[in-house]
Amino acid sequence: MESKDNTFDKILRAILGTTLIVMTIIALLQVLFRYVIKSSLAWSEEAARYLQIWLTFIGAAYAIKKGTHIAMTDIVSRMPKLVATGMKIFTDLLLLAFSVFSLYQGIQLVKATSKQTTPAIGIPTSLVYLSIPVGGAISIIYLCWKYIAKICERRKTNQEKEEL
Repeated sequence: MESKDNTFDKILRAILGTTLIVMTIIALLQVLFRYVIKSSLAWSEEAARYLQIWLTFIGAAYAIKKGTHIAMTDIVSRMPKLVATGMKIFTDLLLLAFSVFSLYQGIQLVKATSKQTTPAIGIPTSLVYLSIPVGGAISIIYLCWKYIAKICERRKTNQEKEEL
């Protein structure tokens, strides 16, 4: 399922990379402050944890686009083509159901935590939980794009066959 990266993919990859770099810098600063300066940063662990949550949900969505989620490809590749295709579609339907569930429940969680703030940084807790519906929405988009691309490809192939 390797396709060209569009602007959305590039932006998402930039966000993921930047988040990882910022997390690394925060962790290194915490180590520096704790062991060299002998004074730890009160906010660093919390900030790194929240960035990791965002990285996880957006990264999981991006993994759907790249087709890199954990899968039993060896078993599926040994199955008859029709069964393997059915298994892939079933897996995508499960991912879609989970993504829709995450989107809906994530929105409910964001609403429920809108008046709370995090202890060390003081940002709204809903900002942290917003990663759940955002990841779910991006996953839904990528799953829909995948099947729209397959349908368009199949139509193009059928048209080419008809022209011959």
